[in-house]
Amino acid sequence: LAMGVLYRFFADREATALDEELFVIAVAIEDGGDIEALARANATTRVTLVAEDGTVLFDSRSAAQTMGNHLERPEIQQALASGLGGSVRRSETLGEQTIYRAKRLADGSVLRISGT
Repeated sequence: LAMGVLYRFFADREATALDEELFVIAVAIEDGGDIEALARANATTRVTLVAEDGTVLFDSRSAAQTMGNHLERPEIQQALASGLGGSVRRSETLGEQTIYRAKRLADGSVLRISGT
């Protein structure tokens, strides 16, 4: 029981921290910031930029050109539909339980960040 309560507590804390980072990075990108430099500055957070059609344009942990289309990912679909999205699931790329947060940017692309 205690492990369940602690797991939920730390998952909620991680999600809140990711939301805060997501908004800071999104503003920086929309103000002309370099996504690669922003991703390096946030070394513990995975940063992914996804085009409206689901094509991965950038990923801080994997080569974007080798990644599959992300259009069916729940957090991407939510962000495209309502502006914000989130999910918790096992990362296909990293093989770890991962918390995802996503935000649709002004150009229609989706910025996604994640942490374990």
